[in-house]
Amino acid sequence: MRRRILILGSGGREAALAWKFHREQCQVYIAPGNGGTDRWATCVPIALEGCATSKDYFYAIANFALQFHIDLIIIGPEKLLEMGIVDSLVAYGLRVFGPTQAAAAIECSKADGKDIAGVRGIQTAGYRVFTNPGEAFAYVEVAQMPVVIKTEDPRSGERTRIVRTVSEATAALRFFMLQGNAGSSVIIEQVIEDGEELSAHAVADGDGKSAVHFPVAQDHSQLIPGGPFTGGVGAIVPVPWVGREHRAAIHQTTVETLAELHERGRPFRGLLYPQFKGPYLLEYNARFGDPETQAYMRLLESSLYNLTFASAEGDLASTDEVRWRPGYAASIAAVSGGYGRHGGKPQYRFPIMGIEEAEQVPSVIVFPAGVRRGERGELLTDGNRVLHVTAIGKTLEQALARAYEGVSCIHFTNMDFSRTIGQSALMLQSAQERQHIRNNPL
Repeated sequence: MRRRILILGSGGREAALAWKFHREQCQVYIAPGNGGTDRWATCVPIALEGCATSKDYFYAIANFALQFHIDLIIIGPEKLLEMGIVDSLVAYGLRVFGPTQAAAAIECSKADGKDIAGVRGIQTAGYRVFTNPGEAFAYVEVAQMPVVIKTEDPRSGERTRIVRTVSEATAALRFFMLQGNAGSSVIIEQVIEDGEELSAHAVADGDGKSAVHFPVAQDHSQLIPGGPFTGGVGAIVPVPWVGREHRAAIHQTTVETLAELHERGRPFRGLLYPQFKGPYLLEYNARFGDPETQAYMRLLESSLYNLTFASAEGDLASTDEVRWRPGYAASIAAVSGGYGRHGGKPQYRFPIMGIEEAEQVPSVIVFPAGVRRGERGELLTDGNRVLHVTAIGKTLEQALARAYEGVSCIHFTNMDFSRTIGQSALMLQSAQERQHIRNNPL
C-alpha cells in the first residue's frame, strides 16, 4: 500500500516537499496547496482562512486525515506551529512531523530563542525586550542606530524591521505596539552588519541528542542590494566556502539548543534550523525553510518519508543514513513586480507562461508558490513570490547558470527576480581558492 502524506501549506516550500514525496511513490495530499501543486499532489480545500476558528481548522484537518488514513502529516507554515496544531493533531492519534507549541516557541517567541542562546553561550546580538511602549520609545531615542525591531505578536503580518534612524524606529514601534497590535511586546536588537548569512537545517526526534544535519545553506532575503528585507528570493546548497570546522561550529549550535530544550521539558521533534550572520546567531526557525527547502529537495537522494516518519516516531536511530547528491542546487524566485523594492505595490492575476520551456533546461524544476488557476485552467500570479526555479549542477556556477536560464524562459507581467543569487558565495569561494594557491605554491 502506498504511504499517504498530508502536507499543510500553500507555498513553494510545500510544493517542493510534495514533489519529493511524489518521487518516492507516496500518495500525496496538500491542504490547501496552490494552483500548480496538483502536478504532484491532490489539493484539499481546507485552509485556515476558511475556518471560523483555529479549533474548527484543526478538526477539519484531523477529520480528513483520519478518513483518508494518512500515515504522516507535514506542517509547513510556522503560524500553524504557533497555534499548537501539532498538539491538537497528536491528541487525535495522528502522526505529525513538527514540534509541539511549547517547543516551537523557540521560533515564535524571539525572546525565548535569545534566552536559550544565552544560557548555552551561543553568540547573538545584544538585545532588549519591551512590553511598555513608552519605555521602547525612550530607548530608541538614545540607542545606537541601526537596530532591528521584532514583534512577538502573531497577528502582525510584518514582524521584523531594520531601522536606521530614530524616526524610522518610532514609526516601527507605533506600527508594532499601537496600531492594531496594542499590548504586543517587541525585541530591539543590534544589527550585525558584517558577515554572510547562513542557515543549517537539522531533523530531531525529541531525545535532546539525536539530529540529522543537512548541508549548510544560504538564503537571500533581499531582491536588490540595499532593498527591503523580504521572504527569501533565492537559495544555494551547499555553501562552497564553508569548511569542515565552520560546519561543525554551526551544527554544535543545534546540538546545544536541542539539549537545552530537552532540559526545559520541551523536547523538540521536527526540523530546527538556526540562522547566522557571521559567527552570530540571528534567530531560530522550527520548520522547513522557504526557499531553502526548494534547493534541499533537489539534492536529497535518500527517503524524505523515512526521515520525517522516524522523527515523528521519536526514533531517528531506526532510519537509514541520509544521502545527498554530489554537487550543488540553486533556487531563484520569480516575484511579482514591486515586491522587494522600496515603495513597491505588487499586483496579481497575470497569466504565467514558459514553465514547460524552463523545464526543458537540463536539471531545471519549477516549484509553484503564489499561483492560482484561472477560469480556463491557466496559471495566474497570486502572490509575491510566484515561482521558484531550481536547478542542480556539478558546480555552483553550473547550478546557477541553469537556474537563471530557466528563469529567462518564464514570463508574466511585471515579473522580477534577483540577479545576485549565489554571487557572494562564488566570490568568497574564489578568494578562498586564491589564498590556498598562495599558501601552497608549486
